[in-house]
Amino acid sequence: MKKVGIIGGGIAGLTCAYRLAQKGINCVLFDESAYTGGKIEYCVSVTSPSFQPRLDNLVGELGLGEAKNPFPPTLLALLYKTEMIKFEELPKMMESFSDEEKSFYQKITGEAMKYSFDVADPSPELAELRKISFDQYLKDCPPKLKAMVIDPLLNFAFEPDFTKLSADYGLFHVRFAMEMGSGKAYTFEENLKIVANVLEKKIMDSGSEVSLSSKVERVEKEEGGFKIYFRKRGEEKTEKVEKVVFATPLFETERIFPELKLPRGVEYRKSEVNLVRGKPKTERKVIMGIPAENEANIRLLFQAYPSEHQIYPVDLKKEIDPSALYEDWEIIEKRKLEAAYPILVPKGEVPSLKNEIEGVYLCGDFYYYPSLETAIASAEMVAGMIS
Repeated sequence: MKKVGIIGGGIAGLTCAYRLAQKGINCVLFDESAYTGGKIEYCVSVTSPSFQPRLDNLVGELGLGEAKNPFPPTLLALLYKTEMIKFEELPKMMESFSDEEKSFYQKITGEAMKYSFDVADPSPELAELRKISFDQYLKDCPPKLKAMVIDPLLNFAFEPDFTKLSADYGLFHVRFAMEMGSGKAYTFEENLKIVANVLEKKIMDSGSEVSLSSKVERVEKEEGGFKIYFRKRGEEKTEKVEKVVFATPLFETERIFPELKLPRGVEYRKSEVNLVRGKPKTERKVIMGIPAENEANIRLLFQAYPSEHQIYPVDLKKEIDPSALYEDWEIIEKRKLEAAYPILVPKGEVPSLKNEIEGVYLCGDFYYYPSLETAIASAEMVAGMIS
């Protein structure tokens, strides 16, 4: 019988299995996809190592240090209507702002930079900010500053209604966007999928199992452990394990194991990605659309692959218009990302990583601040609890 069953082959599940394997603990990891990594293929860079220290440490530990490519601010831009604003030109653009607008911008960015968003050591000050919405936090924000700067910085949150975001969560995304433009970020030749690929290989080399194309239907607790029921390529199978780790979205975790009683402090947002091929007018790798008067309906553009780019719309009911960014283009696929992005709501409570049911653990990007760093941190904490 395997020691630990891990459900979910994203970066959280992979990291947990890898850390357990390093301690000699045998695992079997399940994922319903034909490949591991989950949403990591949609992640275009690592921010500064000071903001994502565990991710940066993991990259080095996996021997990927020499594969790093710098991700300078010159690869970022904002899209306003059909005009592109280079990220490094933002300070010049803000020279036209009033003293009130500049002062508020300095206040919010100063606060975003001073707080620790380390989920392993939560900040008491941020816990207080969780009691209000980001909209309440911005109640004195000048409208022009909000429309031209704060709104596009929050594009990574995939929730335009700031009444539905906790204030600490909003500040996290301000910090995240600033770190992307810090000059200390890096990427790989395409995107971060290489991290998942190397983790998967190391897990299998350790003697643990990675079971792909395996959709877990349910988990049942029994004497001495758990029985995992899953379907692999149409065939129903079972696996007995001593402990089980859910590295899945919380609603999926509840579907698989309804006995769990999880708090409702985390909600999920649907999105859609348009996969586009074409000849870009710019070398900018990430373009954040300014939601105000966004004629192109483009929230984010990631040039994650040389021949295939990802464009996320602002309004899922409207078509995107890539003409401002491409000389010629072809939309080759529209891919719905069902419940892909967790958000922390005002007064939201996140579930404990160790559940009240003995032998059950949770990890993933739902834990306070959705990012690769959060997924890795929570996975490493769970591996420590188990070992």
